[in-house]
Amino acid sequence: FFAIDEQSSNYMSDYCDVINYYGGIDHKLPITQNLKVEYSAFASKEFNALNWCGWEIAMDILASDRSAMKIDTDIVVNRNFEKEMLDMLNPNEFDLLVQEGQGGKLCAGFSAMHPQSYNKFKNIFCHKTLTRYDCDNRPDQQILRSMAEDGTIKIKLLDQNLYPNGGYYFENQQSIDSICNIVHFNCLPDGKQQKIDAMKKHNKLVEYIELENGDHNMSIEENRLKVLSSLQSFLSRHLPVTIE
Repeated sequence: FFAIDEQSSNYMSDYCDVINYYGGIDHKLPITQNLKVEYSAFASKEFNALNWCGWEIAMDILASDRSAMKIDTDIVVNRNFEKEMLDMLNPNEFDLLVQEGQGGKLCAGFSAMHPQSYNKFKNIFCHKTLTRYDCDNRPDQQILRSMAEDGTIKIKLLDQNLYPNGGYYFENQQSIDSICNIVHFNCLPDGKQQKIDAMKKHNKLVEYIELENGDHNMSIEENRLKVLSSLQSFLSRHLPVTIE
């Protein structure tokens, strides 16, 4: 677990290995230094910076010679996709394995990277390059799409029948529900309650938690602890660890 504040670190240390990801990390991007823990409005400078924290952590995982996967919290997992995703990763052919979004463009909410791609991303996810793409004012998804379009990164889009975004799933649910590995409940314009209702309508296992002043990145420390506690309980019930 990568903790971006001390309280989360102390809580999760009872359940798993914790890497403290706060306080004087030299290699962090300037835009992710000294982030505040209070609410960050969608598409604000602080919100965009929080998104890059996830990519920084992914870079650290790649640097340790492990593959990294990134998954948004509005994605429901139907079946274990880990082996299939790892088998598909091919750094000789592409840099980023990523979900296909609307209009055939990438969706940054679900992706995977091979450790051999570390040096490539190290030169991309740096202050000089990201500043050129206006990282202060543009979210990570827009920047990654621009990089894919101009050839800075090579991407491979995942099969939508197996890794559908919301729009594709809602149109093809009857034919793909029995085979898809995940469902990304995005492409819903009316916010979180519409996502929750859609998950329940399609018989997906969901536990809803209301967070005061909550945002997409759980910017408030107290909210993160509440979610982490509920997540630990949820996984213990539905994905128990068996030691042989």
